[in-house]
Amino acid sequence: MMDRSNVLIRGAFGCGKTELARWYSYSLDADYCEHVCDGSPVRPSDGAEVVFLDEIHNLKPEEAWYPWPGVLVGATTEGSPMSDPMMSRMVPIWLEPYTTAEIEDIIDRICPISPPGGLVVASRVRGTPRIAIQVAQQVVAWTRLHGYQPQTAYEYGQLVEQLGYYAGGYTEQDRAYIEFVHTWAPVSLDTIAKGVNMPKEMIRDEIEPFLIRNGLLNITGRGRELRR
Repeated sequence: MMDRSNVLIRGAFGCGKTELARWYSYSLDADYCEHVCDGSPVRPSDGAEVVFLDEIHNLKPEEAWYPWPGVLVGATTEGSPMSDPMMSRMVPIWLEPYTTAEIEDIIDRICPISPPGGLVVASRVRGTPRIAIQVAQQVVAWTRLHGYQPQTAYEYGQLVEQLGYYAGGYTEQDRAYIEFVHTWAPVSLDTIAKGVNMPKEMIRDEIEPFLIRNGLLNITGRGRELRR
């Protein structure tokens, strides 16, 4: 039997938080229930000793104070706010983005691409296995559809750019965000979401953490600003 601690797994979008949280829940060898927190009322199932709350940052304020029985396991993205009641009762685990070498190995195992395609894809998906597999599958499908096999890193780079992924891991959404903030800073999250026509959750969970890690963004009391 493993240590039965409450845990909160935090990390970037698509880095395996949910699977790790499920594995931990299963490993406790106890009655288990799972909820996806999507704004609807959440209550643990009767008799469950382990409660897994995916997207736990979406819990309503009153639910954060609920006396959850047994072991509580949560998963949330790195940029999502968490209430003090939840943070005070859970051991935080932070997941780092995968390295380029690790992502390339995942691609080779699941959806291999002729060299140097795997390395090119791995360098442009910001350390996220989920995105890496999706892009690799698109590359393979494109080459089969067109009967053309890129040979160089430049050719693969051109192809991956057509799919919307640029050097350094930037996307079209990142570029739109950066341009809007550059023009209007300081600016609020609500205004950015309306200005670039993207969901606030996507901006908060996927775009902003990536830009902060790359030293491009400051979030202050005045709003979002690009770092100079």
